[in-house]
Amino acid sequence: MNNTSTIGMGFLEKWIAALFPFVLGTIGWYLPKLLEFAKRIPFFSDSKVFKLLLSFSPFWASVILMIAGGVIGVLLSLTVYSEALKMSIRDQEIRINKDNIELRISKSEIKEIFMEDNIVVITGTKGQELLSEKTDIKKEKIREIFLYHHYPWSEQDPYKDEFNLWTLDDHACGENANAILYERRNAIREGDKKKATNLKMDLRELGIVVKNQGENQYVRKIKY
Repeated sequence: MNNTSTIGMGFLEKWIAALFPFVLGTIGWYLPKLLEFAKRIPFFSDSKVFKLLLSFSPFWASVILMIAGGVIGVLLSLTVYSEALKMSIRDQEIRINKDNIELRISKSEIKEIFMEDNIVVITGTKGQELLSEKTDIKKEKIREIFLYHHYPWSEQDPYKDEFNLWTLDDHACGENANAILYERRNAIREGDKKKATNLKMDLRELGIVVKNQGENQYVRKIKY
């Protein structure tokens, strides 16, 4: 018997993915009517692009824009699905799929699993982070699944007392890590989440675990 539990898209993620085509298609259908209203505003009515859009038949413009909105909505839905955290949990292995990348973690590699806010964290036997990803699934359900498969679950970060606030004059992490942390702080302030995530992965290679509280970064060094 294949004893496998799955953690997929949460309720909110599913609704967002389902609504994108409908919402954008509806906006596309009514956009010509909004253009008719907007042509009363001189700033818009003087635009050549605006005049070109108004030159089309309102009905066919609505049809074309509705289809275009629906197609864009489908693409956005696929993006939401791709970025959602999906896990298959077996008794001896966890398979993670996110951003169309699959990762496998065996039970023997894991020391602790816990959730902090809405982030699932899996730490390795040396204290390193094997996974740190957001999910829309409730903590109670995730805890239940991992305990069912006899994985080591913790109610809080077992390393929370080892984290220290990183500042510009902190040299404990080393010169290379400091340069990445500085760049990552700028990415956080600019709202570039993807860059901040990629830089966090770079820090893992240097033996540094980092987590955020607002714009502040808290770090701990892995003790090999």
